[in-house]
Amino acid sequence: MSSAHLFRGKAAEYAKYRVDYPEPVIGAAFGSVDLDPSDVVADLGCGTGMLSRWFLERGNRVFGVEPDPAMRNVAEHSLTRFGVRFASIEGTAEQTSLPDASVTLVAAGNAFHYFDAQSARVEVERILRPGGRVLLIGHDMVAEPNPFMRAYIDFVAGVAAPHLWAFHQPDRVPESLKAFFDREAFHPEDLGDFAFPLTWDGLRGRFLSTSVAPPAGDPRRTEVVSQLSEVFEQFEQEGTVSFQLRWRYTWSSLKRGL
Repeated sequence: MSSAHLFRGKAAEYAKYRVDYPEPVIGAAFGSVDLDPSDVVADLGCGTGMLSRWFLERGNRVFGVEPDPAMRNVAEHSLTRFGVRFASIEGTAEQTSLPDASVTLVAAGNAFHYFDAQSARVEVERILRPGGRVLLIGHDMVAEPNPFMRAYIDFVAGVAAPHLWAFHQPDRVPESLKAFFDREAFHPEDLGDFAFPLTWDGLRGRFLSTSVAPPAGDPRRTEVVSQLSEVFEQFEQEGTVSFQLRWRYTWSSLKRGL
């Protein structure tokens, strides 16, 4: 089940409508691995460079590994100000093309659930220096969704193709973490729920940036957006709905490499 092309044609919407990582999440996650400006980071599935930017702002050198050319293009343009400290790499978590033992920290932001955990493990073991660290940051469905979020989750489950919805099953990340780390100790941390208001434009754009949304040109797109509009109209108050995300991160300070 390949995920390399799930975001084809969605780079512009992703860059415009995806919410950034909350500062408390970044602070806690980076602190867990004792991030230092000297760390060389491989950001796997870097997308438009959202997580890469946080590393670059702290002085790190970052290899942004991303299979989608439009996503890479957005990252390259938005991170130009960091110069040679950011290198855009055509690749996947399973095949990065990076040299052996070339990085001290492997990171992924809202991408790990798309990886083939066992193949990614082999690749990370190859590119990570002995004693390096792994940091996975992402969001999930909230434990107690508000009425709008319950309706939105039901909507997404109803319109998503089964092979796409499979990437978002509740047990996927826990099982993938076990397969990825194998016998290595790892530490999942739950930072709780965050909520933010979305207008109709914001909700529409965010949904269309997801892997499960019909891409431009798909005959289902108009109908699906119309269904989403009905959900928004049912729950909006003063022009917005309360969108909730549960933020989590997992880290490992590896003793023998991965």
